[in-house]
Amino acid sequence: MRKQQTNPARKNIYPILAIGHSQSDPRAIYGVSPGRMWYSLLSEQLNRLGALTFPRVFAISGQTAAQFLGRSDVFFMYERPAIICIDGDVNGPADTETGTAQAGASNTITLRAAATTVLNSFVGSVISITSGTGSGQSKTITGYSGTGQIATVDSNWSVNPNNTSVYSIAAPTQAAMQATQQALIKVAKYAVVGYGAGLGLGVSLWNQSQLPANGFPGQRFVIMQDNHTSSGAAKTLSTQHDNVAGNNSASPIQSVWEYRNPQAGVSGWARVAVNTTPVFSEGVSKVVISGSNYLNYSTGGDNWNPNTLGGNQYAPYVSVRAASQAAAAAEGVVYCDDYDYYAKLIWGGIYEGQTVSVETTQGSNSWHYTAGNQHHNQYGHEVKSRAMLFKIMSQSGWVSDLSK
Repeated sequence: MRKQQTNPARKNIYPILAIGHSQSDPRAIYGVSPGRMWYSLLSEQLNRLGALTFPRVFAISGQTAAQFLGRSDVFFMYERPAIICIDGDVNGPADTETGTAQAGASNTITLRAAATTVLNSFVGSVISITSGTGSGQSKTITGYSGTGQIATVDSNWSVNPNNTSVYSIAAPTQAAMQATQQALIKVAKYAVVGYGAGLGLGVSLWNQSQLPANGFPGQRFVIMQDNHTSSGAAKTLSTQHDNVAGNNSASPIQSVWEYRNPQAGVSGWARVAVNTTPVFSEGVSKVVISGSNYLNYSTGGDNWNPNTLGGNQYAPYVSVRAASQAAAAAEGVVYCDDYDYYAKLIWGGIYEGQTVSVETTQGSNSWHYTAGNQHHNQYGHEVKSRAMLFKIMSQSGWVSDLSK
C-alpha cells in the first residue's frame, strides 16, 4: 500500500462528521468494522488526494431524523467539523406508535411505558385519540421529553386524555421530514448549541414561546414554528449576531434564536437566522445530506432504471429522498444522490460528470448485508463512500480547503 505523504509543517487535521442511522452506526452490527465503513473509507480517499482528515461519527441504529435533531449539539462537542454528512430519514416512514396512554393533562399525553425514551421522537407528527376518553381528537406533537414518555401537543385538548385513552401516532409526513432535516442543517450552519453540547437535552423548540427564561450568551435554539411579530431583544455584545426582523404571525417560519443578556423582549432572546442567512463564522458551511440507497433486492425493492426512467422505486423511501433533496435546496447545502449512483452501477450512466461502468446486476443483492436486508455489506460501504467522494470533489475548493 502506498505510504501517505504529509507535509510536516502542516498542523491542521480536519474532522469529517457523520450523523445518522444504522448505515452509519460505528458498531459492527452488520459485519463491517468501523474502519471499513463509508465515512472511514471517505476519509482515506480524501487523504489520498492530499487532504488530512479523520472521521467522527454520531450515528445510532434505528433512529429517525427527529431523534438525530434531539442530540445534534454533539456536532460541536469536540471541535468545529470541516464537513458534516447527514444520512436521510430512512426510519421516519416506519416511525409509528400506538398504545394506551398512562395519563394526560391539558396539553400533554403520557404515552405507554414501553414507548421510546429518545428526546424529540414524534415531534411534528400527528397524534390521534382513537378510543376511550377524548376519542376523536387529533393534535400535532410539539415536544417529547423522552423521560417519562410525555408528549406535548400544539393546543389544549377539549377533553383531557387519561389512562383509558388509546392513541395512534402517524409516521411523519414528507413536509415534517423536510422540516426536521432543515433544522439539522441549521444546527450545522449556525453552530446551534441548546442546553449544552452532549447533554442530550435538545437544540430545537416548537416555537419561541418555549424558549427558557434564562440562558447563557451565545446559546441558540432552532425554532420549528416561529410566529413572533418582531426580531426580539437587541444586541448587548458586539460578538452577538444581528437580529432578523419580521412579523411571522400569519406564516410561521423556521429560524434560529440566540440568547442576549436579560432585557426586555422575548426573555432576552433574538431571532438571528433564517434559511437565507449566511453561515456564521463559527458554523459549518460544508454540509452534505443524502437520502436513501437503492435497494437491489430480487423482489420487493427497487428496479428503477435512471436512463429510461422506467421501473419502480421502493415506495416508502421516495418521500425520504424528496425531503432530503428539498431540505438541501432550501438551506443552500449539498444533496448527495446516493440512489442515483447505486442505480447507475446496475444500469450505467453519468454521475457528477463521471462515466459509471456497470458493476452489478439488477436483483443481485450485491451491496446488502444479506438478501432482502437493506443494510450495507463491505461493498455497500465502498459504494456509498464513492458516491460521497464524487459529490465532495465536485464542490469548488472543498478538497483544497482540507489540504491546507
